[in-house]
Amino acid sequence: MRTNPFIDVPLDARRIVVQVLSAIVFFGEIFYAIFVGLCQFTFRRGPVTDERLLRYHQRIQHVFCRNISMHPWLSLKISNPHGENFGKGAVIVCNHQSTLDPLCLLPLSPRILMAMNEKVWHTPIVSLVFRYAGFLPLASDMNRRLAYFRKYTSKGYSVVVFAEGLRSKDCNIRRFHQGPFWIAEQLGLDLLPVFIHGPGHLMPVGVNYANIGGLSVEIGKRITPSDSTYGLTAKERTRAMHRYFVEHYDEICRREETATYFHHCLIGLFSRIGMKRAVRGELDANADYATLVDVPDGSTLEEVEYSDRSGVLSLLYAMVHPEQTVTPHNDEAIENLRHLYRKCHNLPTNLIFRS
Repeated sequence: MRTNPFIDVPLDARRIVVQVLSAIVFFGEIFYAIFVGLCQFTFRRGPVTDERLLRYHQRIQHVFCRNISMHPWLSLKISNPHGENFGKGAVIVCNHQSTLDPLCLLPLSPRILMAMNEKVWHTPIVSLVFRYAGFLPLASDMNRRLAYFRKYTSKGYSVVVFAEGLRSKDCNIRRFHQGPFWIAEQLGLDLLPVFIHGPGHLMPVGVNYANIGGLSVEIGKRITPSDSTYGLTAKERTRAMHRYFVEHYDEICRREETATYFHHCLIGLFSRIGMKRAVRGELDANADYATLVDVPDGSTLEEVEYSDRSGVLSLLYAMVHPEQTVTPHNDEAIENLRHLYRKCHNLPTNLIFRS
């Protein structure tokens, strides 16, 4: 089981500045989206046509893509191994980590809508954009949800539903609800699995500022109603898809969460005990210990345990390899790590101290 150490990374002066600038840009984009909505839908006569709605979504997609490309420490990597073009309406089943999740999903296609809970739906100011974009509040009754999915998927839109319902604090996959699978079953819609990684580390649950890091999205293979790989009924597919997400997300973590991935996280954590400058220098001097840490079979574990002098290498190895038990042997490393573990509460549980 993986932990989320990014929750305990403190906010520093540099990130405060970038956070303020990001907030200014974000609200500027929100007001731009509201202005476009007013021009295209509120003040414009005639019915809302499919062409006008699509143009609005194209502008939103452009804004999200520009936002990511201009951000000083954010990046978005999209993996589409099956060549998905979002040309046919579907129910997109996705894991849920953070309020940043739409930043990963909306750039994928202008024909993506989102279903969201009541709290998010009633967010001041931003809720206007949700309404103009045709998003769906999940508090609506099931008949209304079915009518909504039928209307928009018939026009080629795919609707994102977070099967977990709530955001995952530790980024591990939570239990799936049957709702999206039942809707797909009732309407004969394809299921489209989408995996996101990174938002829960950049802005974890309960944290109102962003960490430094990257976002990644992987688009899975479309599942047709007649495909029995994951079962045919909503109940069968809920269980099978949950197993699939748990297993495949673990593969994504092993691929993405390398020594370099945790570079800024480690510096932030050790700043809690006055070691920020020393840890930054140690990681830079040793290229993030990639040759020792980024190994698939645990062959370097013993070397890590005996060679670590500060505690940095042991903690880094434990983050990258949650399935391995790490027991540092150097007294100074143990003292530093004990001090850090007393300060923070979301550090790897697979790091064990000698008694």
